[in-house]
Amino acid sequence: MTELAKSKGLKAYGQVAKQVITLCSSAIAFTVTFLDKLTVLGKNDVRHVATGLYAAWVFLGLAIVCSLWTLTAITRILVSLDRQANGWPLSESQRLAAQGDSAHVRISAFMTFVAFIAAILSLIWTGVQLAPQ
Repeated sequence: MTELAKSKGLKAYGQVAKQVITLCSSAIAFTVTFLDKLTVLGKNDVRHVATGLYAAWVFLGLAIVCSLWTLTAITRILVSLDRQANGWPLSESQRLAAQGDSAHVRISAFMTFVAFIAAILSLIWTGVQLAPQ
């Protein structure tokens, strides 16, 4: 596999990670903006935030953190490829990264996907909690 092909695939991973960060940040901002409409009536007529929304916020935050982890892992690989192309010395981990060891990218991307899906399901759960009965 050529250096260019490796970097294009990594850049595609990076674009997806950036999109997840944007979507998650937007969802958090949207829910905070309309928080007064996302509350439920509890005991003694006290309004509180739906449980599903708390879960969604946690999963959205986790997806953002995992996306940042993905971007960091991609940067590590791209730097290793650049160092190798320039003939600069590589550490053992950089050598492995330059040879295609992308386990950190795959793991963090998978965790991003899982956290994002959990966040979406939590938002759906919130909608069910808030639906008129």
